[in-house]
Amino acid sequence: MDGYQPLIAEIREIIGRIALSHSDEQLAAWALSGPIEVDEGVDDVHFSSPSMPSGRLQSPEPHSDISTWTVDRAVLVELVLRTASARAQRWLVAEQRLLSMPENWRAVLAEVAGERFKCEVSIGLGWVDLMLAVDDWLSELGQPATWGQIKQKFGELRAYPDSSLSDRQLDIIVYAESILSEQLCETCGAPGRTRDRAGWYNTSCDEHTK
Repeated sequence: MDGYQPLIAEIREIIGRIALSHSDEQLAAWALSGPIEVDEGVDDVHFSSPSMPSGRLQSPEPHSDISTWTVDRAVLVELVLRTASARAQRWLVAEQRLLSMPENWRAVLAEVAGERFKCEVSIGLGWVDLMLAVDDWLSELGQPATWGQIKQKFGELRAYPDSSLSDRQLDIIVYAESILSEQLCETCGAPGRTRDRAGWYNTSCDEHTK
């Protein structure tokens, strides 16, 4: 587990930022001390937690300045853990560094998910792990998504499924779009924030803002 401390620190930072932006004390407490376990297999690595935060937090409704909607804390944290797990597949423990996303990442998407990603994908490398995590989770829930378009808009991910999905699956997509993508640098996937550059929005870490 010690070899993955930098990635665990990223998980806690991302969840802590979300908690701060929503003034959510329960989520903030989990970000500080919630248990995170590492399952290191032969070919993959997975982060999980035996004790997830419970209940729902209030959040602005996606793409609206008026209404509110509630967010399932446990589902949100699970999405962060799954995204970090996808990122961990490129983590070199001995060197304590992350390999870059391969240049043929679109082919990787197609290889992992088959026909589902044969659509326009116009996002930076930093959000590929997020999309892989979303797609994998939707498939686990019994009905894989067929994607019609995946892009960036106003600094957030937009992922449009062509297939009919359950309410829980749609929640996962919305959380990825309107909450988690705002916390991940679109260039590298590290913790970041959405920035307004004279009306042009992008989500980036401090390094890639420069």
